[in-house]
Amino acid sequence: MTQNQTSRTLKHTSVMKDQAVDALNIDPTGLYVDATYGRGGYSESIMNRLNQHGALIAFDKDREAYEHAHKKYHNDARFKIFQTSFKSLSQVLREYYHGRKINGIVFDLGISSPQIDDPKRGFSFSKNGPLDMRMNQDEGDSAAEWLKKATEKEIADVLKVYGEEKFSRKIASAIVLSRSSEKSLQTTKDLSDLIRNTVPFYEKTKDPSTRSFQAIRIFINNEIEDIRDICEQLPLILSDHGRVVFVSFQSIEHRVIKQFIKKVTAGNESFDSLSGLIGPIKKPSFKRIGKATQVSNDEVMDNRRSRSAWMRVLEKLSCQDT
Repeated sequence: MTQNQTSRTLKHTSVMKDQAVDALNIDPTGLYVDATYGRGGYSESIMNRLNQHGALIAFDKDREAYEHAHKKYHNDARFKIFQTSFKSLSQVLREYYHGRKINGIVFDLGISSPQIDDPKRGFSFSKNGPLDMRMNQDEGDSAAEWLKKATEKEIADVLKVYGEEKFSRKIASAIVLSRSSEKSLQTTKDLSDLIRNTVPFYEKTKDPSTRSFQAIRIFINNEIEDIRDICEQLPLILSDHGRVVFVSFQSIEHRVIKQFIKKVTAGNESFDSLSGLIGPIKKPSFKRIGKATQVSNDEVMDNRRSRSAWMRVLEKLSCQDT
């Protein structure tokens, strides 16, 4: 999720938008899902391809994103947005759509530029503001609150698992040690200064705070668990030949998605260790549509924040297909 900033207005730019929406293979009468509304780039493109019988469900934890969508589409009965995680999709389908299956879903994972560029949200180490990092500021602990009470091991584990930070233990130790000082970690500058004073600039193109801020944000917002949760739902809620489009940015997102794709596209034989017999072949429930696609150089030139984006597409198989 990204945006370009001008002197007077903020223009949101959805990464790989045309490719992603094209990959959904839109049925004008179908039911689709924009799992991460942001500022509605994918939603607008999908809505333009639906007729009066089609519908779109959108999700976003962020209140500003929810309000943006509500203002834009409040008079359009085809559109509904929910201020919650996309992992609530199955529940929404039961409660609002009589358990109807969806024809396609698109994910634009990670954080949006409106969140990064607003210092009050506390996501950016380059902009000083409250150390918050919550996508939904009405729920859960802020980053500052969590860092006050988490153990050194808990902090180190989060930095290592979600940020792949090789100095995770050193940074965690410094964070815990800072609690005994008069100045606790309240702002993004407090945390970024602590990290810069703790570890060297070991990557020339990255600020030392980059991986830690990413890790804490992912943990605070339960991002990876939400992805795993919705992936478990997808085989049950997609109609035959329904499409899934993932646009991901971080290596941990790529890894989780690739693991899911491998699981649902590969058949295998089950081996009974007691009888020594090979059981029935497990058939795949999805097929890949094309290869994983990296964002184009032209798009990166226009929008540097898109540089790590990859798109992966799946299609749900029917019984006849398998």
